[in-house]
Amino acid sequence: MSPHLLVDLWPWRRLHPALRELVWVLASLGAQVLPNAGVPGPIPADFDFDAKIMPPDGVTRFELPLAVRIQENIVIENYNNASILKTVNAKTTKDPRPADLDIGPPLKPLYFYSDDEVRELVNSEALCSLYAPLPASLLTEIVSTRARMKSEAEAERQAQRDREKEADSSTRSRLLGSMEMANPIERSLGEAREVVIPTVYLLNIRNRYPPPLHFFTNARIDQVNNSPQTIHTKVIRPFGVGDDSVDKVQLLDLAKMISLWGNDDTSECLTVEL
Repeated sequence: MSPHLLVDLWPWRRLHPALRELVWVLASLGAQVLPNAGVPGPIPADFDFDAKIMPPDGVTRFELPLAVRIQENIVIENYNNASILKTVNAKTTKDPRPADLDIGPPLKPLYFYSDDEVRELVNSEALCSLYAPLPASLLTEIVSTRARMKSEAEAERQAQRDREKEADSSTRSRLLGSMEMANPIERSLGEAREVVIPTVYLLNIRNRYPPPLHFFTNARIDQVNNSPQTIHTKVIRPFGVGDDSVDKVQLLDLAKMISLWGNDDTSECLTVEL
């Protein structure tokens, strides 16, 4: 009689635990012990299958070359996958299981990689190609690390752009503040309307390309603010910045604008037209 059939017998549950253990051992003597499961067949319903598919701790063998550990880990992963498949198949087999149905053999530990080795593989596609094919576990770690590094780099670039925009806004505020009179003289000719200096003017001044004085008449300022499509501009790198990654700024193309509006040295511009 299989020892597992004893569980279904009504008197069995009324026996003392110690006596039940003794009866179980005696019954097991005549049953075949499954080599991988370590219990007499068939495998009982309360068998801990999940414990058999838990990967064991890795092994530190850094004295082995990286290429050797990579190839060995490929073999070990294939062996472990086959063992896990056999164990899962046994787990999903409905009771009563066949007496000779066994689980997969014990899983083998993988060889560890050093942090420097993983870092070099993450940073070098050529090195990955040199050691290819790579074990699935190592390839997964490389891909996830690269994705995390890409995400962190993009977040840092966005933060840098935000800081630059904040600095530009602060610079514009300072420039506007420097153009406001602390104690303006009141005129009786009428109330003057508020004049908004175009941002492109301020950017020219900041980047050492100041517009001519007569560009600041109300008419010229209104034209720049209200009809920017009529203004010639150009895009350059900010003054004093040598980093190609920094966003460029849009300035007045002074050569073209002076050809249209004239320079302060011309007679037409001697009297400022308000």
